[in-house]
Amino acid sequence: MRNLIYQYYDGNIKEAHKYSSRLMKAYADKCDADYLFEENPRWIKGLGKYSPHYGVFKIIFDDAFDDYDDILYLDVDIFPVDGVEENIFDAAPGSFGWCTEPHQPDIRYAEKKFDIRGENEEKWSSMVKSLYGTELPRTIDNKLMVYNSGVVLWTKAGRETARKNLPDFKHYINMCSMHGLPPFYQGDQNYLLAVASAAKLNWVELDNGWNSYLHYQGPGNPRPVNDMRDRNTKFVHVQLSSADEYSSDTIHTIVNNPPTVWNGKLPKV
Repeated sequence: MRNLIYQYYDGNIKEAHKYSSRLMKAYADKCDADYLFEENPRWIKGLGKYSPHYGVFKIIFDDAFDDYDDILYLDVDIFPVDGVEENIFDAAPGSFGWCTEPHQPDIRYAEKKFDIRGENEEKWSSMVKSLYGTELPRTIDNKLMVYNSGVVLWTKAGRETARKNLPDFKHYINMCSMHGLPPFYQGDQNYLLAVASAAKLNWVELDNGWNSYLHYQGPGNPRPVNDMRDRNTKFVHVQLSSADEYSSDTIHTIVNNPPTVWNGKLPKV
């Protein structure tokens, strides 16, 4: 088996991005996998503000990756916790594996004002069904489930199927616009969930410890932090505003300590 961890960033590379790259290179070595970080590959253009996001699909369509078996794509705001030993490549998904965002459905359906809310979730779901004939997965109380594309583990068979069957990116984006959906729904994360079944891709839900995330939720001083880490956490998705501007030392403190240690004490950027 020849596996790869792949990261990229289109834009101004910050210290936090470089820190993620260094840590993930070390993690790849632990897993006996190759590692590749690409700075400003700008793989695809013409998709508006979401062109950089669709670079996640380069590993599917660029034949330079064909020699690899499993490929793990990671956003550059993903960081392993100290001492992680588990090998994510042991997860062995069908076509690909990714993690849910378990609290997001409740947040979105409670929202009444902003773009990402239950009303638009249902409008998007109706569009997906009309375009692709797909019923999207729902929670036990009938809210649309949310999956995160910051950690996606692709098998070779999954990438081959995706290369043959994924619908046109631009068409999907145009349809979102025509259906009156906010730009958020045009991104790669919603695209992948929308088209996966139609493209004959079978995904598995990876353990959420591979994508335990941190983000601010609501006003306050200090602002409350939604902390999804637990004893199974292996990778932390740092979605705090301005986190890209933090030093590697600050990111390390955030990733490996509870908010009581650092919230309200982070440097001003």
